Amino acid sequence: MIKSFNIVSVVMALILTGCASTVTTSGNAGLKLPAADTHKLVMAIKGNGETSANTDWQQFRVEWNKQMAGVATINGLDYRYLADDTLPGMENATLVAITVNDYRYITATSRVLVGVMTGNAWLDVDVEYRDLSSGTVVGKRNYQTKSTAWQGAFSAMTEKQIESVCTEIVGEIVKNKAPFSTVSNETVHKAESPTATLADTASGSVVRN
Repeated sequence: MIKSFNIVSVVMALILTGCASTVTTSGNAGLKLPAADTHKLVMAIKGNGETSANTDWQQFRVEWNKQMAGVATINGLDYRYLADDTLPGMENATLVAITVNDYRYITATSRVLVGVMTGNAWLDVDVEYRDLSSGTVVGKRNYQTKSTAWQGAFSAMTEKQIESVCTEIVGEIVKNKAPFSTVSNETVHKAESPTATLADTASGSVVRN
């Protein structure tokens, strides 16, 4: 009985941790974010048409929100998720605008229970880092990751892959993170714009006072 319990415990631990996920990154080198934007992350995520039509799309978005919230909090960032394209009032923050080019959603539990017959999970996203208030694009990145058959049942599945990409994204902001004293000196008072949308920032039509 004790042996059975220990085996179950080990399996559950492996399901939760899994193997490490390797992320391939391409795009602009050395993002330079405004100091005032480095203490808050606002995330928006959309599909490319095909990806957002997948039956597991909403579950996939929920997983992104969960993982980004966790990684941002651990790294001392305030975090907000945009469920639609309506932006919050003008404020100092880095807007992380994610476009999902391709993905295959497989949970770690499914991989363990069914094995490698489930196939591989993968992820391919483009990310724009923007100054939230002005919509200025500071930099762009592409992130890709994929599970492999040789890692067996405990290869990194979708949850772990998203967490790894979130870690890369938050890492870009943390590298630019400024002390709060610097932020307060650089903060610009902005007009409230509750009807601003993600499209407004992309076009640069959001104006600061």
